[in-house]
Amino acid sequence: MKRATDDQPEISSNKSSRLLQLIQKKSNNPATLSFTTTINKTYPLVFPIYRNKPYKMSIIQQVSNATLNDNWRTINIDALDPDSSTNFDVSTLAAQFPPVSDSDIRTLAQQVRQLLRGGDPEGALRGALENAPYGSSEQVKELHLATVMEVLQSIKASEMTPLLKKIMASEGGGDILDCLMKYLYKGMESKTTNASASKLTPQSTGGFSQIGGGRPGAQNESSGSSMSVLLSWHEKVVEVAGLGCVGRCMTDWRKV
Repeated sequence: MKRATDDQPEISSNKSSRLLQLIQKKSNNPATLSFTTTINKTYPLVFPIYRNKPYKMSIIQQVSNATLNDNWRTINIDALDPDSSTNFDVSTLAAQFPPVSDSDIRTLAQQVRQLLRGGDPEGALRGALENAPYGSSEQVKELHLATVMEVLQSIKASEMTPLLKKIMASEGGGDILDCLMKYLYKGMESKTTNASASKLTPQSTGGFSQIGGGRPGAQNESSGSSMSVLLSWHEKVVEVAGLGCVGRCMTDWRKV
């Protein structure tokens, strides 16, 4: 056997024959393809039968290439989940409440005002919160929000904490304060709270409105005072009922 050049290393005939037999036995194994490719490049004259042989990918390589070509982000996983909200109406999970008409909510507002005039702010607040129109239209809910705001503004700051503690200690007091927290947040986000409240309590003093709509800036002052009242109530409710009422208010399906 001729001595190999620098590009072609020398190997013995015995070693080459053994190596050739080993490759012939395992030539169908994809794991040896990379090895045979190296042999073809290193010993082109010793193993001519493996030169220019078509390359076959292994199963792992084929699966990997197919995976890279697929765009998995286009698959909606929620649609394949039977418990997903896309496969059923989420509104069926919420409790169903009977609708309250406009006349019923106005009658309730009159009863609440009678309790306020009779010196029973606790009864007025209870009556307004226990009869929240959950299953009504937005217009009816806005009317009841104005009634609740009127009750909250009529109670003095020194009476807030004792009144809330008395309600909390009674049966169902926690649910009542949770409902109150909902109205506090709704009053903070509502832009028509002051206008609705002024329509429900038209009391004139010497030709001028008590709400103060006759001079510039009076409406902004009324909005600021209403927000101050809501923040005071929010502080007292959290003090009595704890921060848990805020979480229950945010996660409750029943919206006021």
